[in-house]
Amino acid sequence: MIKVTIFVSLLLASLHIYAEEDAVTVIKISDPAQSTGIHIGDVLHRSIALETKAPYQIAKDSLPIKGTRTNGIELVDIKINSTKSGSNTHYVIDLSYQVFTQSSVPVVMQLPAENFAMTGGPLAISTNLPTWNFWFSPLVQGGISTAKSNMQPQQKPSLLDVKAHQLRLIFWALLCVFGLFGIIYVNADRRWLPFMGGVFAQAHRKIKRLSRTKGNDKEALVILHQAFNRAYGQNLFAQDIGLFIEKYPQFHKVRADIENFFIYSNASLFTQEGNTTALTKELPKELSVFSNQLRNCERGV
Repeated sequence: MIKVTIFVSLLLASLHIYAEEDAVTVIKISDPAQSTGIHIGDVLHRSIALETKAPYQIAKDSLPIKGTRTNGIELVDIKINSTKSGSNTHYVIDLSYQVFTQSSVPVVMQLPAENFAMTGGPLAISTNLPTWNFWFSPLVQGGISTAKSNMQPQQKPSLLDVKAHQLRLIFWALLCVFGLFGIIYVNADRRWLPFMGGVFAQAHRKIKRLSRTKGNDKEALVILHQAFNRAYGQNLFAQDIGLFIEKYPQFHKVRADIENFFIYSNASLFTQEGNTTALTKELPKELSVFSNQLRNCERGV
C-alpha cells in the first residue's frame, strides 16, 4: 500500500507538472544588451513573451506594480500586449526599470525576478521571469562632496549651418510664388493688377456670365465687336484685320479665327433671318473660348 500510494502521488505530481508546462509556454525572454557600465538614472528594458492555452490567462492582480522599488531598482513602466490565435493567447510583457542607488565603487546589482500567475483554469499555474545581474558603475568615486568638487560646466551642442537650407527654402518659396502668380495671371478674370484689365479680358468676363442660348450669342458677338473697336481705337471691319494685326502682332496666331469671327458675326447680325447663304463658315470655337484666346493674346501668354 505504501508503494502504491507513493506511485500514485508521483503520477499525480507528474501530471500536474505536465499540465502546467502544457498550459503556459515561455516563448522568449529579452534582457538588456549591455550589462556593464550602468549608471544612476539609466533605464533598463526587458520583456517576456509567453503563450497560454484556453481557459488560462494572466491574472491582472499578479502583475508587478508600477513604482515598486527593490534594492535601488524601480519599475517605472509596464506594458502588456495580447493577441488571440485560436484557443491560445499570446502575451508580450515589457518592463522598464530605472536605477536609483548610491555606491562609490562598482557593484553587482540585479533586476528583480517577477512572477506571473495564471487564472481561469482548475490548476494554480504561474511562470517566473528570473533575475538579471549587471554591473553598476558610479559616476565618480567618493561621496557627494567629491562629485561637487569635480563638476564640469555643461557644453552647448554645436550649431548646424543652415544657410544652405535657407537658400533652398527661399528659392522654392519664390518659385511657388511666381508659379502661383503665373497661374492667376493666365486664368484670372478679375482685374487684380493694372495690366490684367484689358478690353478683351473685360469682354471675356461679360461673355462668361451669359447663358449659352441663341439670343445671347448675338449679344456676345456685339460685346466682342465693341472690344475690337476699343482695342483698334475706331470701328474695326473685316477689311481692317490686317492693319489690326500689324498694330498688335500678338494676335497674329489667332488671325484665322478673327477672320472667321467677322464672317460669322456679319452673317448673324446683318443677314435677314432665314437667309443662311452667308454662313459659309462657322466660328471655329465657342465664343467664350474665343474670347479667352483673345484675352491671352492681349496679356502676351
